Amino acid sequence: MFSKVLTVCTGNICRSPVGEGLLKHYLKDSHPKVMVESAGTHALIGMPADQNSIEILQERGIDISAHRARQLKHELIGWSDLILVMEKSHFKEVVARFPSATGKVICVGKWKNIDVPDPYRQSKAVFVENIKLIDACVQDWLLHVWS
Repeated sequence: MFSKVLTVCTGNICRSPVGEGLLKHYLKDSHPKVMVESAGTHALIGMPADQNSIEILQERGIDISAHRARQLKHELIGWSDLILVMEKSHFKEVVARFPSATGKVICVGKWKNIDVPDPYRQSKAVFVENIKLIDACVQDWLLHVWS
């Protein structure tokens, strides 16, 4: 069982904070000891989550407004026992930059064999669809790992 999960995207303001927020929300009652964090391969350090993500998740009772972007670092790689990346390109970059991550890094869309596209600077409608996709991927992980 994985107890320390890291979600990773590029800027750590759109996809990975959403993945983090959804996982924390779904696991809080059934698996309260599971810790979830997020980071970016090229983080916009210190920036909040995208306002569209904040608003869409707030409508679902999930608050990610306190999120601040941070860079993926060796310490986070060492801390985590599962690293969920949003795209195959993230997978390649994380393993190349952090060889110790090998074996821990898996695409969040593994069960659907998909990448989660970046909604950065796109419309709220694109964010809605993106969050639905991340949620579907997270649901797969919940079913296969934490059910």
